[in-house]
Amino acid sequence: TQFKSNGYRQQNNQSDTKFFSNFGYRINQNIENRTYLTIVNSNLQLAGALTRGQMNNNPKQANPSNLALKQERNFNLLRLANKTSLRYENFDANFGIYSNLKDLDHPIYQVIQQKTENYGAFADATIKNKIFDFENEFLIGTNLSFGSTNAQQFINKNGSAQAMTVK
Repeated sequence: TQFKSNGYRQQNNQSDTKFFSNFGYRINQNIENRTYLTIVNSNLQLAGALTRGQMNNNPKQANPSNLALKQERNFNLLRLANKTSLRYENFDANFGIYSNLKDLDHPIYQVIQQKTENYGAFADATIKNKIFDFENEFLIGTNLSFGSTNAQQFINKNGSAQAMTVK
């Protein structure tokens, strides 16, 4: 999908491009593998809030502070995952791996820059059986996740990162 807007107000342009995919292959009647891919590029200018007086005077204006600092929220996201599913009469199982990578550039009161990485693996199983003539269903699973965020903040000068303030 793609969305673009020139905005009604100053400092209000938007551009969003998103790609979501799900590719699957059935190996046999009991085994299936799927790969998921998501790619996002989002660029949003932030016009900010106005007082009632500012809005009545000129509804197309941006908040002066947002305009001076060229406030925006821009990020790129890449998500890749793979899942294998097993389906039998009394037993189902899923297992797989995933990763998410996000790069954020966010000039607001300061310029926030973050690089986030998340990785993980998961598995679950459902066993259906009868115990003493009663239907039973047992579910067991795990989700291991590892991640890090490298975040920095800088003085915002017209939307550009200047001296670092937080590392």
